[in-house]
Amino acid sequence: MQPILGHLDYRNTFLLLALAAKHVRLLRCEGGEISAVPFPKGVPESETEFTGDTHGGEHTKNHAPGVKFGSSEGKEKSPHFLADFMKSIDRGLQPLYRELGLPLVLAGVDEETAAYISVSDYSSLVPEGVKLSPDGGVTGAELAHAAAEILKRWNSPAEKQALTDFAAMGTGRRSTDSTAILLAAAAGKVQHLLVRRGARMPGDAQRILGLGAGEGYVYRNADLVNAATVEVLKHKGMVWLLEPEQMPEEVAMAAVMRYADDKAGE
Repeated sequence: MQPILGHLDYRNTFLLLALAAKHVRLLRCEGGEISAVPFPKGVPESETEFTGDTHGGEHTKNHAPGVKFGSSEGKEKSPHFLADFMKSIDRGLQPLYRELGLPLVLAGVDEETAAYISVSDYSSLVPEGVKLSPDGGVTGAELAHAAAEILKRWNSPAEKQALTDFAAMGTGRRSTDSTAILLAAAAGKVQHLLVRRGARMPGDAQRILGLGAGEGYVYRNADLVNAATVEVLKHKGMVWLLEPEQMPEEVAMAAVMRYADDKAGE
């Protein structure tokens, strides 16, 4: 993969929330490296810790005088316990999610991940979770590897919108022709560039753009995909790196234009 496209793959960095009764943890996964993200103060990291919180202060004021909870067993079996537990975690972590702005993958048994999804409105929460129990001896590396595979099948909200825009636009505002895309990109006309992962298109970008050896940007390799990517980014467009099955058509790259152009075609 070309270096510039590798850096544009937002799926390389993501958050993994491992949901487990004994120990909930948040991991940051970046290019194969995994690091623990400390929970903010007050966010429960286990069911036991959450139960202890809910038995104090305002949560006990409505109980009959003299009633004591010697065990959390009854609370844990209540219909609302799991949802309340997940809501407490999500509420405490939402500021961190928004600050980091990364995709969030859940890991846990179906009951736990479904409960979390039902209470969270984080826009980059991936609906498909890792179906492994973090309490079952699974390592962080194994969870991260499984999450990375899931992310290959996921589109961020902004990327999904770019795909929707491509499908909705007429021929005047979209193109799958490499030469037309490069020319439009250099003119600042490309809003979204959709690129197939691993795609390469040999060609002389300098010649296509009518530039001399010392003019404009000096491309590091004879690859039209890389050149188009550079030009789109130079003009503040967006570049999306997609798996082959996610591409709207079986092409190396496709573009959504900022405005209609009679010369843009498919």
